[in-house]
Amino acid sequence: MEKKYIDLHTHSTFSDGFKSVSELVEMAKVNDVGVFAIADHDDVRSYEFLRALAKKNNINFISAIEMSTYYINPADRQMKKIHLLGYGIDPYNSALAEELNFYRTKRFKENIQMLNNMLIQGIDVPNCIFDEVKFDNYLSIATEMRRVLYKNNYDEDFVEDFVAKIKPLVPKYKDYEIDVFDAIKRIKQSGGIPVLAHPHEIKMSFEDKDRLVKSLKLVGLKGVEVYCSEASVEETRENKLLADENGLLASVGSDYHRPDLQRKTIGKGINNNLCKTACSLVDYLQDERLLNK
Repeated sequence: MEKKYIDLHTHSTFSDGFKSVSELVEMAKVNDVGVFAIADHDDVRSYEFLRALAKKNNINFISAIEMSTYYINPADRQMKKIHLLGYGIDPYNSALAEELNFYRTKRFKENIQMLNNMLIQGIDVPNCIFDEVKFDNYLSIATEMRRVLYKNNYDEDFVEDFVAKIKPLVPKYKDYEIDVFDAIKRIKQSGGIPVLAHPHEIKMSFEDKDRLVKSLKLVGLKGVEVYCSEASVEETRENKLLADENGLLASVGSDYHRPDLQRKTIGKGINNNLCKTACSLVDYLQDERLLNK
Protein backbone atom coordinates (compact mmCIF):
# COMPACT_ATOMS: atom_id res chain seq x y z
CA MET A 1 0.00 0.00 0.00
CA GLU A 2 1.29 3.46 -0.88
CA LYS A 3 2.19 5.64 2.08
CA LYS A 4 -0.65 8.15 2.00
CA TYR A 5 -2.61 9.80 4.77
CA ILE A 6 -5.35 8.02 6.70
CA ASP A 7 -8.77 9.37 7.62
CA LEU A 8 -11.33 6.90 8.94
CA HIS A 9 -13.81 9.39 10.39
CA THR A 10 -15.66 11.86 8.17
CA HIS A 11 -19.32 12.79 7.72
CA SER A 12 -21.42 13.42 4.62
CA THR A 13 -24.79 15.06 3.97
CA PHE A 14 -26.39 11.71 4.80
CA SER A 15 -25.91 12.62 8.48
CA ASP A 16 -24.64 15.92 9.85
CA GLY A 17 -21.92 16.76 7.34
CA PHE A 18 -22.18 19.70 4.96
CA LYS A 19 -20.33 18.02 2.07
CA SER A 20 -21.62 15.39 -0.36
CA VAL A 21 -19.83 12.06 -0.76
CA SER A 22 -18.32 13.24 -4.05
CA GLU A 23 -17.02 16.42 -2.40
CA LEU A 24 -15.48 14.41 0.46
CA VAL A 25 -13.77 12.01 -1.93
CA GLU A 26 -12.41 14.93 -3.95
CA MET A 27 -11.03 16.50 -0.75
CA ALA A 28 -9.45 13.15 0.18
CA LYS A 29 -7.84 12.92 -3.25
CA VAL A 30 -6.47 16.47 -3.12
CA ASN A 31 -5.13 15.90 0.40
CA ASP A 32 -3.34 12.68 -0.59
CA VAL A 33 -5.54 10.45 1.56
CA GLY A 34 -5.06 6.80 0.62
CA VAL A 35 -7.21 5.10 3.27
CA PHE A 36 -10.63 6.65 3.75
CA ALA A 37 -14.00 6.11 5.42
CA ILE A 38 -17.27 7.98 5.80
CA ALA A 39 -18.70 7.17 9.23
CA ASP A 40 -22.08 8.86 9.15
CA HIS A 41 -24.14 8.97 12.33
CA ASP A 42 -26.51 6.00 12.43
CA ASP A 43 -26.53 5.82 8.64
CA VAL A 44 -24.79 3.81 5.90
CA ARG A 45 -26.43 5.30 2.79
CA SER A 46 -23.16 6.94 1.73
CA TYR A 47 -21.48 3.58 1.11
CA GLU A 48 -22.76 2.92 -2.44
CA PHE A 49 -21.53 6.35 -3.58
CA LEU A 50 -18.22 6.01 -1.74
CA ARG A 51 -17.52 2.61 -3.28
CA ALA A 52 -17.90 3.91 -6.83
CA LEU A 53 -15.99 7.15 -6.29
CA ALA A 54 -13.13 5.74 -4.18
CA LYS A 55 -12.40 3.04 -6.75
CA LYS A 56 -12.40 5.62 -9.51
CA ASN A 57 -9.88 7.74 -7.57
CA ASN A 58 -7.67 4.83 -6.45
CA ILE A 59 -8.43 5.34 -2.75
CA ASN A 60 -8.55 2.44 -0.29
CA PHE A 61 -11.87 2.62 1.55
CA ILE A 62 -13.94 0.74 4.08
CA SER A 63 -17.59 0.76 5.10
CA ALA A 64 -18.17 2.59 8.38
CA ILE A 65 -20.77 3.95 10.74
CA GLU A 66 -20.82 6.03 13.94
CA MET A 67 -23.52 4.81 16.31
CA SER A 68 -25.14 6.94 19.02
CA THR A 69 -24.99 5.03 22.29
CA TYR A 70 -25.22 5.50 26.04
CA TYR A 71 -23.45 4.03 29.05
CA ILE A 72 -24.46 4.12 32.72
CA ASN A 73 -21.29 4.99 34.62
CA PRO A 74 -21.16 2.80 37.77
CA ALA A 75 -19.15 5.50 39.56
CA ASP A 76 -22.02 7.99 39.69
CA ARG A 77 -24.93 6.16 38.00
CA GLN A 78 -25.07 8.94 35.42
CA MET A 79 -25.85 8.26 31.77
CA LYS A 80 -22.97 9.15 29.47
CA LYS A 81 -23.41 9.60 25.73
CA ILE A 82 -20.79 7.66 23.79
CA HIS A 83 -20.15 7.34 20.08
CA LEU A 84 -19.08 3.99 18.70
CA LEU A 85 -17.47 3.50 15.30
CA GLY A 86 -17.99 0.34 13.29
CA TYR A 87 -15.62 -0.55 10.44
CA GLY A 88 -16.04 -3.22 7.77
CA ILE A 89 -19.75 -3.61 8.48
CA ASP A 90 -22.05 -5.15 5.91
CA PRO A 91 -24.08 -2.08 4.86
CA TYR A 92 -26.77 -4.41 3.51
CA ASN A 93 -27.21 -6.38 6.73
CA SER A 94 -30.98 -6.63 7.25
CA ALA A 95 -30.91 -6.42 11.06
CA LEU A 96 -28.69 -3.33 10.96
CA ALA A 97 -30.83 -1.75 8.23
CA GLU A 98 -33.95 -2.30 10.33
CA GLU A 99 -32.29 -0.69 13.34
CA LEU A 100 -31.09 2.34 11.40
CA ASN A 101 -34.45 2.76 9.68
CA PHE A 102 -36.12 2.85 13.10
CA TYR A 103 -34.00 5.84 14.15
CA ARG A 104 -34.42 7.65 10.83
CA THR A 105 -38.18 7.20 11.09
CA LYS A 106 -38.13 8.42 14.68
CA ARG A 107 -36.21 11.57 13.69
CA PHE A 108 -38.50 12.17 10.72
CA LYS A 109 -41.70 11.92 12.77
CA GLU A 110 -40.45 14.16 15.58
CA ASN A 111 -39.07 16.77 13.16
CA ILE A 112 -42.31 16.84 11.12
CA GLN A 113 -44.25 17.31 14.36
CA MET A 114 -41.98 20.26 15.13
CA LEU A 115 -42.74 21.73 11.70
CA ASN A 116 -46.46 21.36 12.38
CA ASN A 117 -46.02 23.13 15.73
CA MET A 118 -44.21 25.96 13.96
CA LEU A 119 -47.17 26.42 11.62
CA ILE A 120 -49.66 26.23 14.49
CA GLN A 121 -47.77 29.03 16.26
CA GLY A 122 -47.97 31.17 13.14
CA ILE A 123 -44.25 31.14 12.32
CA ASP A 124 -43.70 32.16 8.70
CA VAL A 125 -41.88 29.22 7.11
CA PRO A 126 -40.08 29.85 3.79
CA ASN A 127 -40.83 27.40 0.97
CA CYS A 128 -37.22 26.18 0.87
CA ILE A 129 -37.72 24.63 4.32
CA PHE A 130 -40.46 22.39 2.92
CA ASP A 131 -38.54 21.65 -0.27
CA GLU A 132 -34.96 21.13 0.90
CA VAL A 133 -34.75 20.27 4.61
CA LYS A 134 -33.87 16.62 5.24
CA PHE A 135 -36.16 15.76 8.11
CA ASP A 136 -34.75 12.26 8.67
CA ASN A 137 -31.07 13.22 8.96
CA TYR A 138 -29.01 13.13 12.14
CA LEU A 139 -28.16 16.84 11.89
CA SER A 140 -29.96 19.03 14.46
CA ILE A 141 -33.12 20.19 12.74
CA ALA A 142 -32.49 23.81 13.75
CA THR A 143 -28.99 23.63 12.24
CA GLU A 144 -30.37 21.94 9.12
CA MET A 145 -32.94 24.70 8.67
CA ARG A 146 -30.25 27.34 9.19
CA ARG A 147 -28.11 25.65 6.53
CA VAL A 148 -30.97 25.62 4.01
CA LEU A 149 -31.85 29.27 4.64
CA TYR A 150 -28.28 30.44 4.15
CA LYS A 151 -28.02 28.28 1.03
CA ASN A 152 -31.03 30.15 -0.34
CA ASN A 153 -29.43 33.52 0.35
CA TYR A 154 -31.56 34.68 3.26
CA ASP A 155 -29.76 37.42 5.18
CA GLU A 156 -28.16 36.77 8.56
CA ASP A 157 -30.69 38.77 10.60
CA PHE A 158 -33.61 36.81 9.16
CA VAL A 159 -31.90 33.43 9.59
CA GLU A 160 -30.79 33.94 13.17
CA ASP A 161 -34.15 35.41 14.18
CA PHE A 162 -35.89 32.43 12.59
CA VAL A 163 -33.64 29.93 14.39
CA ALA A 164 -34.18 31.71 17.73
CA LYS A 165 -37.95 31.37 17.26
CA ILE A 166 -37.87 27.66 16.48
CA LYS A 167 -35.26 26.51 19.01
CA PRO A 168 -37.79 26.07 21.86
CA LEU A 169 -39.68 23.66 19.60
CA VAL A 170 -36.72 21.41 18.72
CA PRO A 171 -37.47 17.79 19.76
CA LYS A 172 -35.60 16.24 22.67
CA TYR A 173 -35.19 12.96 20.73
CA LYS A 174 -35.73 11.06 23.98
CA ASP A 175 -34.54 7.44 24.09
CA TYR A 176 -32.64 7.93 20.84
CA GLU A 177 -29.29 6.34 21.84
CA ILE A 178 -28.94 2.59 22.35
CA ASP A 179 -26.95 0.77 25.01
CA VAL A 180 -23.25 0.74 24.04
CA PHE A 181 -22.95 -2.98 24.79
CA ASP A 182 -25.86 -3.73 22.44
CA ALA A 183 -24.27 -1.49 19.79
CA ILE A 184 -21.05 -3.51 19.91
CA LYS A 185 -23.01 -6.71 19.40
CA ARG A 186 -24.85 -5.23 16.43
CA ILE A 187 -21.67 -4.04 14.78
CA LYS A 188 -20.15 -7.49 15.24
CA GLN A 189 -23.28 -9.21 13.96
CA SER A 190 -23.04 -7.14 10.78
CA GLY A 191 -19.41 -8.26 10.31
CA GLY A 192 -17.86 -5.07 11.66
CA ILE A 193 -15.08 -4.04 14.01
CA PRO A 194 -16.17 -1.85 16.98
CA VAL A 195 -13.94 1.14 17.81
CA LEU A 196 -14.51 3.73 20.55
CA ALA A 197 -14.82 7.20 18.97
CA HIS A 198 -12.98 10.28 20.31
CA PRO A 199 -12.67 9.08 23.95
CA HIS A 200 -11.34 12.47 25.06
CA GLU A 201 -14.86 13.85 24.53
CA ILE A 202 -16.45 11.42 27.00
CA LYS A 203 -17.21 13.32 30.19
CA MET A 204 -15.58 10.89 32.61
CA SER A 205 -12.31 10.64 34.49
CA PHE A 206 -9.50 8.69 32.87
CA GLU A 207 -9.91 5.95 35.48
CA ASP A 208 -13.63 5.62 34.67
CA LYS A 209 -12.86 5.58 30.93
CA ASP A 210 -10.33 2.82 31.50
CA ARG A 211 -12.96 0.77 33.35
CA LEU A 212 -15.39 1.44 30.50
CA VAL A 213 -12.87 0.30 27.87
CA LYS A 214 -12.09 -2.86 29.82
CA SER A 215 -15.78 -3.74 30.07
CA LEU A 216 -16.38 -3.00 26.38
CA LYS A 217 -13.39 -5.13 25.38
CA LEU A 218 -15.02 -8.10 27.10
CA VAL A 219 -17.92 -7.92 24.62
CA GLY A 220 -15.82 -7.24 21.54
CA LEU A 221 -14.39 -3.71 21.41
CA LYS A 222 -11.38 -3.85 19.07
CA GLY A 223 -9.98 -0.34 18.99
CA VAL A 224 -9.82 3.26 20.18
CA GLU A 225 -9.78 6.40 18.05
CA VAL A 226 -6.44 7.64 19.34
CA TYR A 227 -5.63 10.39 16.84
CA CYS A 228 -8.38 12.98 16.44
CA SER A 229 -8.23 16.50 15.02
CA GLU A 230 -9.55 18.29 18.09
CA ALA A 231 -7.66 16.29 20.73
CA SER A 232 -4.89 18.14 22.55
CA VAL A 233 -1.44 16.63 22.96
CA GLU A 234 -2.36 15.48 26.46
CA GLU A 235 -5.72 14.08 25.34
CA THR A 236 -4.01 12.17 22.51
CA ARG A 237 -1.53 10.75 25.02
CA GLU A 238 -4.41 9.54 27.21
CA ASN A 239 -6.26 8.11 24.20
CA LYS A 240 -3.12 6.17 23.27
CA LEU A 241 -2.73 4.99 26.85
CA LEU A 242 -6.29 3.62 26.79
CA ALA A 243 -5.50 1.69 23.63
CA ASP A 244 -2.03 0.45 24.61
CA GLU A 245 -2.85 -0.63 28.17
CA ASN A 246 -5.88 -2.56 26.96
CA GLY A 247 -4.27 -4.14 23.91
CA LEU A 248 -6.56 -2.35 21.47
CA LEU A 249 -5.98 -1.07 17.95
CA ALA A 250 -5.36 2.65 17.34
CA SER A 251 -7.44 4.54 14.79
CA VAL A 252 -7.09 7.91 13.06
CA GLY A 253 -9.89 10.32 12.13
CA SER A 254 -10.43 13.99 11.42
CA ASP A 255 -14.15 13.85 12.35
CA TYR A 256 -14.64 16.29 9.47
CA HIS A 257 -18.16 17.74 9.16
CA ARG A 258 -17.85 21.11 7.47
CA PRO A 259 -15.46 24.01 6.90
CA ASP A 260 -14.97 25.74 10.26
CA LEU A 261 -12.95 28.46 11.92
CA GLN A 262 -10.27 25.95 12.91
CA ARG A 263 -9.79 25.04 9.23
CA LYS A 264 -10.01 21.35 9.97
CA THR A 265 -9.67 19.28 6.81
CA ILE A 266 -9.73 15.67 5.71
CA GLY A 267 -6.53 13.71 6.32
CA LYS A 268 -4.72 16.71 7.81
CA GLY A 269 -6.85 17.68 10.81
CA ILE A 270 -6.22 21.18 12.19
CA ASN A 271 -3.00 22.86 11.09
CA ASN A 272 -1.73 19.46 9.92
CA ASN A 273 -1.96 17.99 13.44
CA LEU A 274 -3.24 14.66 12.11
CA CYS A 275 -1.28 13.63 8.99
CA LYS A 276 -0.90 9.93 9.88
CA THR A 277 0.30 7.51 7.24
CA ALA A 278 0.08 4.40 9.42
CA CYS A 279 -1.93 3.06 12.34
CA SER A 280 -2.52 -0.37 13.84
CA LEU A 281 -6.21 -0.42 12.85
CA VAL A 282 -5.35 0.02 9.16
CA ASP A 283 -2.65 -2.66 9.46
CA TYR A 284 -5.27 -5.00 10.94
CA LEU A 285 -7.83 -4.17 8.23
CA GLN A 286 -5.23 -4.81 5.57
CA ASP A 287 -4.15 -8.11 7.12
CA GLU A 288 -7.79 -9.23 7.36
CA ARG A 289 -8.35 -8.11 3.75
CA LEU A 290 -11.18 -5.84 4.79
CA LEU A 291 -9.96 -2.77 2.91
CA ASN A 292 -11.49 -2.19 -0.49
CA LYS A 293 -9.88 -0.64 -3.53
